[in-house]
Amino acid sequence: MEADDETIVKIPGLTVLTITGTGFVATDGNVNVYIKDIPFTVTEGQKVTIVGEKLTSDMKVPYIEGGKMTDEGTGSVTQKQPLDVTESLDKVKADNYQLVTLTGTYDAIMKCVGIRGMANSAYIYDYKDVDALEELGGHKLTVTGYYAGTANPVVRIIPSEIIDHGYNETVYFFDDFEWMDPWTSLIGVHDWVEESDKVAAESKNLTNKNAEGKILIDELYDRGYNFVKATIDGKEDRPFETRIYVQKNYLKFSLTGIEAGLVLPSISGIPDGEQLQICFNWSPMRQGNPGAKDRAYDAVNLIVIVENNGSEVKIPVPPHTLKNGDKHEWMNAVIDLGDEKVDENTKITIRSADDKWPHDKVNRWFIDNVKVRQAL
Repeated sequence: MEADDETIVKIPGLTVLTITGTGFVATDGNVNVYIKDIPFTVTEGQKVTIVGEKLTSDMKVPYIEGGKMTDEGTGSVTQKQPLDVTESLDKVKADNYQLVTLTGTYDAIMKCVGIRGMANSAYIYDYKDVDALEELGGHKLTVTGYYAGTANPVVRIIPSEIIDHGYNETVYFFDDFEWMDPWTSLIGVHDWVEESDKVAAESKNLTNKNAEGKILIDELYDRGYNFVKATIDGKEDRPFETRIYVQKNYLKFSLTGIEAGLVLPSISGIPDGEQLQICFNWSPMRQGNPGAKDRAYDAVNLIVIVENNGSEVKIPVPPHTLKNGDKHEWMNAVIDLGDEKVDENTKITIRSADDKWPHDKVNRWFIDNVKVRQAL
């Protein structure tokens, strides 16, 4: 568009390519045009004539604002293949509103997709479903959309499609405990966190065997796990296998005054200086029987302990948020390990906090889906 800014222009024969948050991107078959802040509604594939004010963005790219629309029926456009700028984001060579694509990690705070090795990031601009992006921080996204200019360190993209590939993470350890199924199916335990509204509490411990006769705690040891324990004076100093319990493919720890915690297997292959997070699902024990009103939850708090060469660093886990009478649910813990080194000699422990280690009241908890990953 060669018209001066703040000039009213008329553009006939545009076919709508993509709806945006405040407008749309359209084409006449040769060039693409961005129209924003429209006082009317269009649909993808609609053919229109637009009358509006020509302006220039802070990225020095022209666009049309507001105006009027005349419906011309339905248009047909063959989209060109998008230009992949994943490896050239720092030096994008594209026409205004040319269709491009890139893949990187989404920063929900900055609303940018970053690519390792690139100084520039792709800023998600005027997306039609912006609320959906709030939950995608740290996810690997493929963004296809229209190039709307560069002002280092930002490349502006108006998305037509965003594909979520899940967390863009480097995982050094993960266990969802589904391997327990030969034991849990045989002894008939439930997914108690999910079913505690209708199923009474269960107390199947780690002495149970699978069909081949192998004891569950021995399998845990063989997989590299270990445990810690603490006992109130006057209580029975039980072995690990009778103070830890099993649900449907996850673990439950402790009983009144008889505590236990989980020590992860040794983890190797982590680069020196790597920033890490430990993630897991956990939930406190629910008290009372199914059908009772305002059932309470154990007031248990957890910590993660990272031990290197006998020196311990203790990191608190955010407390659970369940109140009396709430539905039983999992908490998702994501714990930053900061600058703590983790190698094959590091001991990582998850247990109840020091002020209740041990505790003379109920202090029970469940854990599942344990992961150690590169920090996002």
